[in-house]
Amino acid sequence: MIINKKITLILISCIILYFLFVQLSPEDRTGKPFLLTFEDVLSGATISTEDYLGKIVVVVFWFSECPPCRDEIIIINELYSKYHDEGVEFIGINFDSDIQQVIDYCTENNVLWPQYSEEGRQFDTTVALDWNVDSTPTVFILDRNGIIYSDNARYNLEEIILELLREE
Repeated sequence: MIINKKITLILISCIILYFLFVQLSPEDRTGKPFLLTFEDVLSGATISTEDYLGKIVVVVFWFSECPPCRDEIIIINELYSKYHDEGVEFIGINFDSDIQQVIDYCTENNVLWPQYSEEGRQFDTTVALDWNVDSTPTVFILDRNGIIYSDNARYNLEEIILELLREE
């Protein structure tokens, strides 16, 4: 009787772990269209990735209390200044639960590109769940057709931007 209970508990634990692993493991996101329409928390403008078709789009998942994110924002701001006029757009997907915190951080750090944020939510935002993003910073880059070219562009972002710009 005790052995049957132990076996049952082990089997149930294995099943639970299997489903957690399957649900949480990132699927291959590259090659899929990235469609998003939202109200920019900085300007109030409606932003749609469909409006950026024909341009390269950098999508940065971040939050203001994340030290690596703050470092990444400095780099992204430099790339924004360098490539925005060449047809590269930037979108922030922010995981701060307080939208005013996003606005304050962006104002203080001269972040000029649109920001998506859901008040009161962090990693359980619609976008994070849809794209299985559970760590920050995470950087996607979309090609001119709105397709995810890279879902791990953080360490070679400028190289990928240049590669995509050459593909005109």
